[in-house]
Amino acid sequence: MAETADFFSRFPGFTPNPSASIIDEFERLARHRGWSHNSRRRKHHSEWIDFAEAEFDRCFGAETKLESYQNLCQILIPDEPAPPSITQCRKALKRVYVNLIDLIDAVRMGTEVPRFRNIKALRANIKETERVFPRMAAKKGVLKELLREIW
Repeated sequence: MAETADFFSRFPGFTPNPSASIIDEFERLARHRGWSHNSRRRKHHSEWIDFAEAEFDRCFGAETKLESYQNLCQILIPDEPAPPSITQCRKALKRVYVNLIDLIDAVRMGTEVPRFRNIKALRANIKETERVFPRMAAKKGVLKELLREIW
């Protein structure tokens, strides 16, 4: 997966803002490129997936797979020490409900990650805000541990 800087290097004249929301940043890129609103959702959907993957890697990539899992656990479960194994990290992450866009935005902006008490509350948030992380990007790496059945 590409780093965010590599992703944006394909778009001359566009200067990324690493502390902006990823949705706002992608919308700004779409306006810069002249992509119509309908085009952004269909034709340039692969660009959104590439950007989301690159940004997730930038925020949560680590030297080893275990470090990536532990990093995610420390961000999402700050009151507990990071589990010592990938299996234990996976178990811990199964009880966490977050909007993946909110998660990345919190890391980008240095804010707390909004957490939901259950899947019902998470579904309601995603349906209300329409802030949906691309499923194809979410199926890769440690992020897949946070995928929940929404629709």
